[in-house]
Amino acid sequence: MKIYFFDTAEEVGSDEIGGKALSLIQMTRMGLNVPFGFVMSADLWKSYQENKGLTDDIKKSILQSVAEIEKRTGQTFGDINNPLVVSARSGAKFSMPGMMETILDIGITPENLPAIIAKFGKKAALSSYQQFLRMFGHSVLKIDHKLFAEIEQQIVDDETEENLLQKKVDLFTKVINDHHEINLSNPQEILFLCIQAVLDSFNSQGAVEYRNMAGIPHDIGTAVIVQRMIFGNLSEKSGSAVVFSRNFETGAKELTGHFLPCSQGENVVRGYSKPLLINELPINFQQQIFGYIEKIEKNLKAVVDVEVTWEDIDDPKKVYILQSRVAKVPPVSYFAIQENLVKERVKIIDEVVEEIDSNTIYNAFVEKLELDNNSVVIANGSALNTGVGVGKAIFGVAEAKNRLKNGEEIILVCDHFDPNDLELLTDTNKLKALVTTEGGPSSHMGLVLNVLNIPGVMGVTSVDKIATDEMITVDSFSGKIYQGRGKIIKSELNQFAIMVKEQWEEKFGVQNSWSDFINEKNKDVVFGEFNQNLEISSKYLSKKAGQTLFISKCFGDKISIPAEIIPAENIDEILASITRAKANNKGVWLRSAYSPDLLAAPYTSADIANVDQKELENWFKNPETVDIFSKFGNYSAWKEIQNEGQSYKLVYALVLEDEKGKLDKDLAIEHFVCSLRCERGRPTKIVIDIFDGSPHTRVLGQKLPTDIMSIVVLANKNIPTRIGQVYYRFGKNLFTDSPSNEFVDEFNKLIENGQLKNDELAKHIDARKIGIIKYVSETIVGDWWKNYDLPTRMWALNKITGASVLEVQGRYSPTKNWMLIYGTKGEEENLIRVGR
Repeated sequence: MKIYFFDTAEEVGSDEIGGKALSLIQMTRMGLNVPFGFVMSADLWKSYQENKGLTDDIKKSILQSVAEIEKRTGQTFGDINNPLVVSARSGAKFSMPGMMETILDIGITPENLPAIIAKFGKKAALSSYQQFLRMFGHSVLKIDHKLFAEIEQQIVDDETEENLLQKKVDLFTKVINDHHEINLSNPQEILFLCIQAVLDSFNSQGAVEYRNMAGIPHDIGTAVIVQRMIFGNLSEKSGSAVVFSRNFETGAKELTGHFLPCSQGENVVRGYSKPLLINELPINFQQQIFGYIEKIEKNLKAVVDVEVTWEDIDDPKKVYILQSRVAKVPPVSYFAIQENLVKERVKIIDEVVEEIDSNTIYNAFVEKLELDNNSVVIANGSALNTGVGVGKAIFGVAEAKNRLKNGEEIILVCDHFDPNDLELLTDTNKLKALVTTEGGPSSHMGLVLNVLNIPGVMGVTSVDKIATDEMITVDSFSGKIYQGRGKIIKSELNQFAIMVKEQWEEKFGVQNSWSDFINEKNKDVVFGEFNQNLEISSKYLSKKAGQTLFISKCFGDKISIPAEIIPAENIDEILASITRAKANNKGVWLRSAYSPDLLAAPYTSADIANVDQKELENWFKNPETVDIFSKFGNYSAWKEIQNEGQSYKLVYALVLEDEKGKLDKDLAIEHFVCSLRCERGRPTKIVIDIFDGSPHTRVLGQKLPTDIMSIVVLANKNIPTRIGQVYYRFGKNLFTDSPSNEFVDEFNKLIENGQLKNDELAKHIDARKIGIIKYVSETIVGDWWKNYDLPTRMWALNKITGASVLEVQGRYSPTKNWMLIYGTKGEEENLIRVGR
């Protein structure tokens, strides 16, 4: 573990200390007023995991670093007369708004509380200490936050504010002492426990769910920041704000955001209070803050959001920048902001094209509301610019989960949204919109809704006018909620956005989900190769014949089924090809290829691997008398098929070399099939669906999701392979026993979070299925991905032909494992458009 101080840190990257700490170091270098502190590198998290705690050496290093803050401030951590108070924050490489712990006011103890009261006043001191006790009790000691909420409700609001705060301090202290033997008078031990809580929060339910959604790896860990506390709750001249350098609606350079007077910054970002608009602050103070964030935006060349806390609004020396980062902007706002950045010559259009991804481009076509005379507003709140949602109003998370399981389209209405319920926003059947009575667009949840592009309105008044199960329309552009089902229309991109989209498509591909995974180095080579193969394949009269050759040439005979394409009338050559394949101990498939193409021919293919050669020759020479392939008919039936007056002529026989035993009854149980597809979303993801006990992909369309295993590969543009995370889903019907629905739900969450090991899986799922999913993962995400540059090949296939899905068949057995690509699906009944 390395420790970096904000003002003396050497060159270091976000991989090591996280984006938050890097911004603090950069802002310190820029001369901005950043509270002094230090960051412990992400190696700390790895050491903590390995040692199951903080080692003595690490504890010693932490206290030595705290001593440096003491030297700069003239205060002493834990001192009775002049105590230093600090915060502990997370700092991962990739921002995960609100998903990990922050603990404030560390260092206040029962012994030094009188000194803090003497310095700040009783109200401010008690406010800070009760906040620490609540955070420490819930985040560190894992005491249910409802206990603290119940205490607040029990306190009668008929006394002075100082007395009420004192009661909170006394009762919160009692709750902690009732649940744990902890010495609240030992600030060093308290600090260690707080740091451990920050490290543990990397694997919290909300953080894991967010990483799955955003394609962030689960093994990068988090740095930890320890920083001098700034008190935004001293008086009415104090406060905290989260501000942005741009107007999300117009893209113009202007100060926007929200603030809370006499409040710590955590209250703004957590979203438990309803904040005020930043333009309600004095003009000269707004200009002061805007001067700071202009410098930060210029440095990052992007719209930024900045957390500001001030102890005295009239004293510039007591206005502090606590955090800055590139803002999480909804796609519909992204183009307006980028257009202004280009006009202002902050960046050039090539940089915009390079930075943007397919999700932003295609999610910018959001739904908008078309108002008419019948539109009735029933509630108002703060707008997020993330689209329009229509659904039934449901109150309560538990009820929302039940409704989503039933496939209902719902809008959740609640006071505050807990990050641990993030699954409601990331599941396939996610909420149509989120409405909260607390918080605002600057809160962590507001930023998350921006990332997910989910319609939302926050800080809503008059929710009592919304009835349970009432159909409502949430317009996140205006912040208004309408009665009934509104008329929805699609938005259109402006000229700048169209230009960026066209240049991006020219560089990275057409509307192609696979583009987020492509290897830029091999893109042009593979694209040229596919075009050459398409030209060769297009010479065949049959689409199926062209497709077979095209796939074989583009993916190679080691991972796709090689085939010979032989004119149907040349029976001797067909027989010779079959003989060669059988001599090589191969399984042999005979497939029909008609012209014009027949999508549903009654006799399409024949498995002839185990057929005697004489029987085979007789089948060709005397088709009327021999019917050895009863399932597929005979050669005569292949020759010409009449269908609704159309004559379909067999022009080619496709002789495919396959692995043996595909349909042998005693071996069929060893086979499985896969469908490999790419889904656009946030993030883009590749889903490999697997079904055991069948050699045909078509069964995937006939099975329930509960019968299908899946491997999910998430995109991450910051990683060379583009794989941000791989996780697994097991269908509920694949369990060997019959667990309860609640157990299965919890089990599937653990699978997706990567928290179960194979030996734990084996207790509940057949070991064969664990073996299959491991084998498929190692083959597709391993060998094919790396050795054959699979995403780039799929991108080229999709761009040239419209095909976007690979069909794979395989066998998993104690003696022989294999997997082969045998087809593709996409546009036009999922057939490649060869020669048309």
